[in-house]
Amino acid sequence: MNLNDLKIFIDEILSNPEGITDVNEVMEKSLSMYRELSQMFLQATPEERERITEALQEIGQLFETKFDDLSNKMGMSKEELMVAMQDPSNYTPEVWDSVQSFQKTVETERKALMSTATGNEAAPKKEKKKRAPKVFA
Repeated sequence: MNLNDLKIFIDEILSNPEGITDVNEVMEKSLSMYRELSQMFLQATPEERERITEALQEIGQLFETKFDDLSNKMGMSKEELMVAMQDPSNYTPEVWDSVQSFQKTVETERKALMSTATGNEAAPKKEKKKRAPKVFA
């Protein structure tokens, strides 16, 4: 995968959401691309990471533009569309469960990536030493 593949994927999904026939397939492909991108980032040199970050910012701007276009096409503000997307009544129970599971997985993996990328991997918590009670005379 390269970053252009991600651009094309976002463009296709947000340009024609009516064409989505399998939400799970879209989520699986999204997660697969995220994982590949994460590995690419972790294995990159500092200079490559800079280029990847710049490309991701450009992709983020593309996403914002396409999301704006989609909300306008639907006759909603961006905020209204975001609320609608987070409303379980707009999904079948199965799809809603899949969406929630997908969001949790992405968030967990994002936190792990950020910890690894910044060198702040979660260290096991130290147990607090118990103090002996003070005896008052």
